[in-house]
Amino acid sequence: MIDLDDELAVRAGDPGGMLGTVAAFPEQCREGYRQGRLAAPLPEVLDVSSIAFCGMGGSAVAGDVIRALYADRLPVPVVVVRSSELPEFCGPHSLVLASSYSGGTAEALACFDEAIKRGCRVIAIASGGELAFRAEELELARVTLPGGCAPVANDPAAVVTRSEVGCSIATSATSTASGPTSAPAATSQPGPA
Repeated sequence: MIDLDDELAVRAGDPGGMLGTVAAFPEQCREGYRQGRLAAPLPEVLDVSSIAFCGMGGSAVAGDVIRALYADRLPVPVVVVRSSELPEFCGPHSLVLASSYSGGTAEALACFDEAIKRGCRVIAIASGGELAFRAEELELARVTLPGGCAPVANDPAAVVTRSEVGCSIATSATSTASGPTSAPAATSQPGPA
């Protein structure tokens, strides 16, 4: 048992420094919000009819946050894609956010590539890697996540960053969209077992 008043014992029991990461959560949230607000160049959302948030594991959590907070207020559906297959309804009037902390997640890259082929509006969210490279090469909107730490340690800032980008876009879509959409209601697509 660790004596929580013994700083050396606590440090010895936390070699990865996760306690410090948790203690820094408020600052990580502020930084994530700031990064999300800096996303540019954002695609036009005037006639967006659906939003697909593509990612695996922690990279998909922000899509769940957006759905939970905004599903009842958005005139467009938000789907969370945890697989390499973009929903069939995604096309030129869809916004696709491809999210991968490393920038190398195969499923996020597959959705990104398919979204480009279909003419979707795309935002890449990564700390670097192939996803960031492809988005830069195509001059697409991209959000750079802070790098240099384990993805799980980056989750607070990354979730807030991803959520802020999605919420900014969703809010813009809300203020400009009209009428019913042809895409399904807010859902989550489970990945393969």
